[in-house]
Amino acid sequence: MKKIILSIIIVSLGFSISAQNLQVDVTGDAIFDSSNFSVSEAGEDYSSSSNMEKSIFLTIRLSDSWSGKSNPKVSWTVSIHKSDLIWDTNLTLTTKRNGDGENLNSKGKVKIYDGTSYQSISNNPIYFFRGESEVANIPLKLKLNGLSIVMGARDFETNIMLTVYDDL
Repeated sequence: MKKIILSIIIVSLGFSISAQNLQVDVTGDAIFDSSNFSVSEAGEDYSSSSNMEKSIFLTIRLSDSWSGKSNPKVSWTVSIHKSDLIWDTNLTLTTKRNGDGENLNSKGKVKIYDGTSYQSISNNPIYFFRGESEVANIPLKLKLNGLSIVMGARDFETNIMLTVYDDL
C-alpha cells in the first residue's frame, strides 16, 4: 500500500511544479534593400523616400511532449523590442501580426489576441500580442519608414527581439 501512495504523491508533485517550456522559431528575413530607389532612365522622377515591408513567420511550440499532454492550452505573451547597431533616428520600424497562424497538435480555432495594428518598435520591450496553445507560422509584417536618398549610401542595422513568456 505504501508504494501506491508514494507514486500518487510523486505524480501530483510533478503536475503542481512543472513549468511550461516554450520553443520559438522565426522563419523569413527582414532585410530591406534600396531597390525601390532604382532609376531606369535619365531624367526619370523617383521618390525621395520609401516605405518597405517584409514578412516573417513565428512558431511557438512546447519543447517537450509532457508539457503538451499535461497542459495543451498553455497561455503565452509576446513582447518585442529592438537593439540598434547602426541606426538613423529618422528611420522608424513598425510591426503588426498579419494573421493567426495554424494550430499544432490541437483542434479548433487558433486563439491569438491583439497585435493587428501597426505599432512602433522601440529599444524598450513592449507588449505585442498573446495567445494559447502551440501555433505555427504566425505571420508578422515589418515596415520600415523614413528611408531617404539624402541619408547616403550606408547600411543600417538593428536586432529585433521577440520574447515569449508563459502565462502560468
